[in-house]
Amino acid sequence: MDPSLNYLSTIIFGLAITHSFLTKPILKLSYTFPKYKKIWHFLSEVEIVFGFWGLIFLIFSLGNIGFNNTLDFVNNLSFVEPLFVFVIMIIAASNPILNFITSLIGKITLLFKRNQSVIFYGLILSAIPLFGSLITEPAAMTLAALLLKEHFYSKNISTPLMYSTLAVLFVNISIGGLLTPYAAPPVLMVANNWGWDLSFMLFTFGWKSILVVLLNTYLLTQIFKDEIKSVKVNLTKIASISIPFSVVAIHLFFLIATVFFAHHPAIFFGIFLSFLAYFLIHKEHQNKLILKEALCVAFFLAGIVILGQGQIWWLTQVVGNLGEDAIFYSTALLTPFIDNAALTYLGSLLPNIQGNYQYALVAGAMVAGGLTLIANAPNPAGYAILGKFFKKDAFNPLVFFVYALSPTILSMFIFKILA
Repeated sequence: MDPSLNYLSTIIFGLAITHSFLTKPILKLSYTFPKYKKIWHFLSEVEIVFGFWGLIFLIFSLGNIGFNNTLDFVNNLSFVEPLFVFVIMIIAASNPILNFITSLIGKITLLFKRNQSVIFYGLILSAIPLFGSLITEPAAMTLAALLLKEHFYSKNISTPLMYSTLAVLFVNISIGGLLTPYAAPPVLMVANNWGWDLSFMLFTFGWKSILVVLLNTYLLTQIFKDEIKSVKVNLTKIASISIPFSVVAIHLFFLIATVFFAHHPAIFFGIFLSFLAYFLIHKEHQNKLILKEALCVAFFLAGIVILGQGQIWWLTQVVGNLGEDAIFYSTALLTPFIDNAALTYLGSLLPNIQGNYQYALVAGAMVAGGLTLIANAPNPAGYAILGKFFKKDAFNPLVFFVYALSPTILSMFIFKILA
């Protein structure tokens, strides 16, 4: 990246972070200045923030280094992750896959005779995030958020429960992807360079991940047990959802193939186009695709890719001069403001980071992945699906940060004390 753009990128990145915490007052401006209501509504959408400021940065870049150099800068960036999240969100949220997972969880819940709403809720927040280690975190986030939307958020649950649920979902999704070396973007960034295979992930991170996810879910269900029990969930109907196996199998094939070729955009986008063709030809058992939500999330992540490149100059200096414990805590502190995959990637560029330092870097980035919308790549996907239910004065990122502190601190404690 041209050195002259580093400072500009950092300033705009700071403005984007500030903007993400000011979406609530910006929304109120739509009532103060109704003439520009659509503009204020657009600027108050959290998913739009980083894409919006990324475009502003590129406009400044055109004036600073010219068209050709700006084009070279963009061409040298990797937009694989935004594209992958866009594709996997749409496929994972398709009706056959969603109903298959819902029916499976419903059948498991019916094995228990008491507190079935609580168990169903708990399985969504625990089993699906851990399942994300197989189908990737963005797919798990999409599935869990859609199930929570249909069976809990749409039934007027309290605001504290909505915030707490979203907080634990974000933390559990971030932690739940640690069982394999390919599901979580922060691990993907370093696994190949550091030789982290499936066995290493399971024995170093995996069992702690399972413990954290189960503990977070258990504590949340105990705190809100009475309210969750009061939510009426028709488990018999859920468990009896029936879609022809051939249809489910084809959709699962598209999902698995997309995950398998996650690092090859030309291939997984070709698979996606084939999926769309199948969707258009066989509309039976289908529902409306979540194109808008997926596009907003991809736009958000693309903005992070554009602006994140300009933070290397100061991040490498900060992380490169720290000890093992300091790396863990500083990475956890930086993650709410900088995508955790960017942090681990930058850490992997350091020449002398080994062993315990590698663990500290990744663990710190993962445990704090649920504190904000920008901390972990799948978070905007969850917000895009559930954010609209925060009706009173809209979703407040600062309030959410407070709710997410407890499960995050518990995660930090377990990953540090059991290191």
